[in-house]
Amino acid sequence: MPAEQATPPEPASPDRVVEGLQARRDQLQRYAIKFRFRWLFLFVACLIGTGVNVAIDVISGTPSLADWYQGGLAGVGLYLLGLGLFHAGIRGNLTETNRTLAGGDTNLQTSAIPPPQRPRHRPAPERNWKDQPLAVAAIAVAGTIILMVTAVIPIWDKEKDNQIVELKTEPTKLKNELDDLRGQLNRMESENLKLRRDLDRLSPDNLFSLDDVYPKGFREIRIGDRTDLVAKVYGSKPDVTVADEDSWISVDFKNPHPFSSITYYYDESARLKTVTFIVFRFDNKDTFDWLKQQLIDKYSQSKMKEVKGARHKTTELQWSGINNHTIRLEDGALHIDRSE
Repeated sequence: MPAEQATPPEPASPDRVVEGLQARRDQLQRYAIKFRFRWLFLFVACLIGTGVNVAIDVISGTPSLADWYQGGLAGVGLYLLGLGLFHAGIRGNLTETNRTLAGGDTNLQTSAIPPPQRPRHRPAPERNWKDQPLAVAAIAVAGTIILMVTAVIPIWDKEKDNQIVELKTEPTKLKNELDDLRGQLNRMESENLKLRRDLDRLSPDNLFSLDDVYPKGFREIRIGDRTDLVAKVYGSKPDVTVADEDSWISVDFKNPHPFSSITYYYDESARLKTVTFIVFRFDNKDTFDWLKQQLIDKYSQSKMKEVKGARHKTTELQWSGINNHTIRLEDGALHIDRSE
């Protein structure tokens, strides 16, 4: 059985090819007219861009009018860019179609095998902007840029703005917390001062006690207390003069009982100034003898040591290890210091 011969496709007539190209040209022209620039679409694009940034501001909780303008401009830019790329694709296809029609041959052969000396011009395949690699790449890049401008960057900006706002409010929060702590400390000092006064009134009439090395009537301020407590205790008393001499605070009594003055020493360079040691001063020999006997009666003579005084050719009576304190008595002064 003889092999079946493949039947070649019947070639299209030149007239039909020309008619198809003309129809394609008319369609492209209609697209160009239909999708021309319109102010309404421009306005809608502006509203969409603005709406996107408004939504971002609402979510972030920090609305900004400048961001809304930025979103509107980004929407307008995206619309103009897309419209320009679309029209560029249409113009490219329309130019190619017109070139084919202008250079086409109206005497094309209808034979299946055209003569070699008269090559037939075939109509170009239909192409649109999707077939243009440059157009697709440009749209992808433009879309990425618009997404960054309208969504990613504003969200990132809002997060940074929120962080800046938190950092700006942080000093105020810390200041409020510090004020609260100071208030609590002042209340605790006031309560502690009241307890010291009550304890002083309830204690025996002896000037010293085994539990407290500070003289009775002068136990409100102790080593380790803040120096501003001195003004709280003595500042309102009419017969007392308080003077801060930078490194020590002197408290002078108009009516000695039994001390004429008290000096509270502190470290001037310290950030938190606290009392480091205390000196009670008196004016006469009788007070010295009376204080010596009070100390011997309370802390025993066996613990008393006679040591060289700080002044030239003077001696001091010293009691060490009394409730982690050291007591030194010399002519005119009673020293109380904390033991290491």
